[in-house]
Amino acid sequence: MYTLILDDFKFIIDKVLNEANAPATGIYYMIKEKYGFKGSYSTVKRYVTTVKENIINDLTIRFNTIPGYQAQVDWKETITLYSITNEKYTFNIFLIVLGCSRMKYIELTEDRSQLRFNNISNNLTPKQIRIKMFIMPKSINAFFL
Repeated sequence: MYTLILDDFKFIIDKVLNEANAPATGIYYMIKEKYGFKGSYSTVKRYVTTVKENIINDLTIRFNTIPGYQAQVDWKETITLYSITNEKYTFNIFLIVLGCSRMKYIELTEDRSQLRFNNISNNLTPKQIRIKMFIMPKSINAFFL
């Protein structure tokens, strides 16, 4: 098992990752040359990847809300397609993620206007809508509607 060969080096790797977030290649060469590590690069890479994923998971805050309370809204990419007759079709992806279930609602729209947003959001039941990457007039609260 790869962890056995790393047991004597884990504390060094963890220290380097906590202080510098170094890449696996740098860590591998450091423990090989400085501390005499005899294992392979892939062994170090697997361990470093696991540690970094754990660090990211610890820093990610997920919250759930009661049903019907909150949804997050985001305008995704603008996509342009051309037909075989070279007609241009441009549309936006409008995404809503429910805070309670993480279920998603996607709608293709022609624009990213306030009117378009209002038309879609009037049909939503959540009491709060978190806006992400959406430009709104200064008179409207940009976080909750």
